[in-house]
Amino acid sequence: MFSDFIKHMINVGILPNEEVLEWNARVENQNVSAEMNRNMKIAKFKRDKQTKERMKILKQQINLIAKSESDAALDTEEEYRELYILQIQSFVRDSMDQIDLINQVI
Repeated sequence: MFSDFIKHMINVGILPNEEVLEWNARVENQNVSAEMNRNMKIAKFKRDKQTKERMKILKQQINLIAKSESDAALDTEEEYRELYILQIQSFVRDSMDQIDLINQVI
């Protein structure tokens, strides 16, 4: 059931190809080497950090545009779109981690 959600997000194109390949490697081969597992965790940490930083910047930009009295509502549309996509990607990554934890327990 949860894997269907991840598959749907992959089909929609929410995740970058690199993450899709990592997910497929984790699903197909639960017995990944310690080095590969370590490298995947490091890459995930870096992605999460970059995503959080980018979301913070986007929120600041949106707030600055909202405070200005110009007709900049159209300018924020791209920022909102990028922010929402980053949030969805973050939620999908969290879901992937939770599925991995569930599979380890099982």
